[in-house]
Amino acid sequence: MEITAAALVGASNPGQGACMTALNFVLSEQAVYVVADTLVTYEHEPAYFTTKVFAVPHWNGLICGRGSHGLILDWVMRAFGSTLAVDLAQVDAFAPDIMRDIHCSRPEEEQINCTTSIYHLAFDPVQDRFVGFAYRSTNDFNSEPLEYGIHLKPATQTDVPLGVFPDDFVSLMKQQRKEQDELPNETRCFIGGQVLSWMLERVEQSDGPARVRTTILPAFEWDDFGDSYVRCLDGLAAP
Repeated sequence: MEITAAALVGASNPGQGACMTALNFVLSEQAVYVVADTLVTYEHEPAYFTTKVFAVPHWNGLICGRGSHGLILDWVMRAFGSTLAVDLAQVDAFAPDIMRDIHCSRPEEEQINCTTSIYHLAFDPVQDRFVGFAYRSTNDFNSEPLEYGIHLKPATQTDVPLGVFPDDFVSLMKQQRKEQDELPNETRCFIGGQVLSWMLERVEQSDGPARVRTTILPAFEWDDFGDSYVRCLDGLAAP
């Protein structure tokens, strides 16, 4: 089928309360590995495709999230457009207050029905290692330092070894989707579109402090991408 571009306009206005789903990452002292799908749903139907992870090279890190796409974009725009800080570790000092204000400005229905988690993953030059922070609407966006290791959303009942990036992470997400597709719409995480991958690596320098290399790679496309695209178009045309 031919894929054509379409503007996200229409009665459904998917940007309001549109929710995002799968996000998996590994946080370690020397590197960060992230994969996310691109499908966004609205009222349990495909709405559009997007990135859920935003590179912030001036802060040597990534901003990513799941839940309300509108809230996450509002925070990214605030962070990009009016935030003075040297790195994401410094942003952590004031991020919770701003996120709370943004959350309160979102539609009331979204605040009630859509939980949101935002993650900052970055190299901290002071500690000379990668660090991570979580900010969750269920915890009033209080800063939560992340432990090193594997972080999976949604959770999976299958133990998939993560030795090769991004291939093993794609296999993991396939298993997540298989499990989620068996759940009712009300509790299911809809996973689809593409799987995109991000890697942050520490690069040693002989003449100065370590630098960070950011690599972004499309890793996989689901077989039903075309069908999902058509369903997105149908949603735009709905009265």
